[in-house]
Amino acid sequence: MAPKMRQHSRLRVVFRRLVLGSLPMAGLVGCGGSTTKPAPCPDPEIVFADAGVPPDLASGCSVCKAGPVFCSEVDAGLNRCQCAPFTGRRPAGLAQAGEVRCDDELGAFFAHAAHLEAASVHAFHTLREELAALGAPVGLVRAAGRAARDEILHARATAALARAHGAEPLEVAVASQRPRSLEEIALENVVEGCVRETFGALVATWQGEAAQDAGIRSAMGAIARDETRHAGLAWQIAGWAEPLLAGAARLRVEAARAGAWHQLGHETRADPSSTLQREAGVPSAAVAQRLLSGLLGFQTSFRIQSGPAQRGPESGRQGGEAQSALPAEGNREGSLKPRAGFPAAAALPASP
Repeated sequence: MAPKMRQHSRLRVVFRRLVLGSLPMAGLVGCGGSTTKPAPCPDPEIVFADAGVPPDLASGCSVCKAGPVFCSEVDAGLNRCQCAPFTGRRPAGLAQAGEVRCDDELGAFFAHAAHLEAASVHAFHTLREELAALGAPVGLVRAAGRAARDEILHARATAALARAHGAEPLEVAVASQRPRSLEEIALENVVEGCVRETFGALVATWQGEAAQDAGIRSAMGAIARDETRHAGLAWQIAGWAEPLLAGAARLRVEAARAGAWHQLGHETRADPSSTLQREAGVPSAAVAQRLLSGLLGFQTSFRIQSGPAQRGPESGRQGGEAQSALPAEGNREGSLKPRAGFPAAAALPASP
């Protein structure tokens, strides 16, 4: 019998299919083929308070308040903005980011990206501890720890890109949080992992193919491989945690999932600048909508499962496919060697 394909391997196959199917659109830069002005900001009534958008940009780019997106006002008179999704997982208690003062679009973009990647280190450290406390399969616990180490490398890579374009990454501040319930973890996982991180991994895969800057293309290709594995981990956590919830809690998780997909649909309707599209490979609104539509078709027709739910201290020995979440190859605890596509750096983001 052929071995069962791991979750992240399934996602990688789907991502490659979606990206290759959309590559003919890569030359269409800007709204309607325009290379001069981004599209108008979509539906400004959609506003979330936990954003991370600098206050001076908030009025012009209210749709970008929803999550880990880069927002830069480029024409206040016409109320236009550019929004571009990032990879990474926001932790609970993440303080709002400040303003990156840099005239170079690529520098500002990657400074914000580095901020989110560094914040993701905290998110996965916390997730690892909470999964262990709840008796999750040991494979999930270990995979969360490995993801935290991956995010350190991602923060290094994006910070190096930011500095290469004259920007300095923002400091990360995360307030301490009380231990969360299984439902709270499942809610965060479905929004930050199954939706946002999954789409972010798909976008990174696109950037690894479409970016014209060779350094950016290499870095995003390496980041995409890790982020795809993190997305697979999110779906594995969902497959373990959600069946353990009561009926009403499961309905709340499903509502959160649907709301997060809907929000992404709004965020992807604004074009990033032609510079970000060309040099960094950030997808145009048309491409992002095509990628998102394909991803939605995948997740609704083929929901990833990770085997029967397990709870309790013995679940780590019985977790089925979740045991395979940590591949055998390197980057174990205590080993942080630069990998292909990542620049070496002297400083690491501070561990929580």
